[in-house]
Amino acid sequence: MRQVYLCLLFVASSTILFCQAEGRYFEVGLKGGVVNYQGDLQEDVFTTSGSRALFGGFLRYSLDEKFAVRGVLEVGNLSANDADNPQLASRGYSFEANLLAGEVVVEYLPLGKDRFQNGIFFTQINPYVFAGLGTAIADSQVSTANPADASRFPEADDRSSFFTVPLGAGIRADIASGFAVGLEANFRATFNDHLDGVSVNGNSDRNDWFWTAGAYASFTFGNQDKKAMNF
Repeated sequence: MRQVYLCLLFVASSTILFCQAEGRYFEVGLKGGVVNYQGDLQEDVFTTSGSRALFGGFLRYSLDEKFAVRGVLEVGNLSANDADNPQLASRGYSFEANLLAGEVVVEYLPLGKDRFQNGIFFTQINPYVFAGLGTAIADSQVSTANPADASRFPEADDRSSFFTVPLGAGIRADIASGFAVGLEANFRATFNDHLDGVSVNGNSDRNDWFWTAGAYASFTFGNQDKKAMNF
């Protein structure tokens, strides 16, 4: 439960930022997509068999036309199986883990400009990049095809909570003054080799990653003295 509080703390910190400045706007959004992992059981960045559904929500605060702060909370599932890799199939490991991830990121929109000109809203489509800090909880359960290997897990230094550094990019469309949609991909470095529950029994010299990709929609509120929900 303590780790859950840490995830919520990241989202709460972004909410505090929302309240500290006047004349700005913020958004509440929902997102959906896929999550995948790279580590001891899956060396490729992307595999169809390892992709799982991801859902989440976020609060976003616009600092100005080019910068924003966003707090995100996501839930999904991580999974991989040696059977999907011809080079590892004989080993026979697999794992499953429920994922809870929270983070605060700073977005940079290099082409961003004022959403209103002479009081009139103009649609914008902007690419952006982002980076930040986060945490993830993934209590991995490892299974083995060979019963004799079962005693190797869980490993002595296994863990379920991880510090993360999210790095990503996306494209955003403000299609109305109160509504936006977007697409993005987000890679998380964990600086740890226990995300999949396999380290000393795999490749302990290589840390695990996970990434997400998907779409989102958000509702915008409070843009200075203008009607933010003016569709």
